[in-house]
Amino acid sequence: MEVITLISAILATSAAATASIAMAVEYARARRPHALCWSISLALFAVASAILALGTIVGWSDILFRAYYMVGGVLVVPWMTLGAVWLFGSVKLGRIGIWTTVGLSALVVVVSVLMPVNVPGPDLPELKEALIDAPFARALAVIANAGGTPIAIFLLLRASSTYRRKKVLPHKASGAIVISIGIAAAALGGVLAAVESVNYLAPSLAVGAVLIMAGFRMWNRTPRINKDMVEVPT
Repeated sequence: MEVITLISAILATSAAATASIAMAVEYARARRPHALCWSISLALFAVASAILALGTIVGWSDILFRAYYMVGGVLVVPWMTLGAVWLFGSVKLGRIGIWTTVGLSALVVVVSVLMPVNVPGPDLPELKEALIDAPFARALAVIANAGGTPIAIFLLLRASSTYRRKKVLPHKASGAIVISIGIAAAALGGVLAAVESVNYLAPSLAVGAVLIMAGFRMWNRTPRINKDMVEVPT
């Protein structure tokens, strides 16, 4: 199972890093806030997957587990959701979202440092056992993921429906659907890892990262010019 975990983690790292760089380039080109938020989310995804690979190779410790919790356990979904809010919501809602997400990020850093962690051996511990004495940290991860994932998926699917209905930017309509499936896949693996077995974690992250990367490749494709494009976010 460690071989599967390692291969999956490396694949997830490569896919998420590729997508993060693509969105960073998009932000540098157009200075759109959603691209920056998505680039941050994907960078956190890549770092979390890299930590998962490193822990598999050298063995897990309290420090590695805290680092994984900080970047992968909580913050990936909120930053992804914030990008969707900036793109499809109001500017006011986006500004509220940025302060909320930055505040949450600061809280997660503090919790990651202070929370008691149970890592009895070199293998990745079951998440419910590693945080058995940290109920607030567990609750924070559940709330951030369970709350943010449906919002991100809803906004992306609504955008896809808008693009298709207006018959504009079909590449973004398809990309939004694929990104949504990728987010759902990664989130499902996180849930299964929390309630069933941590063995579900790495494969689900790999599937989710590959789908998200493919979705963002579709999203960033150069569109054909259409007079109705001004009516929808790009």
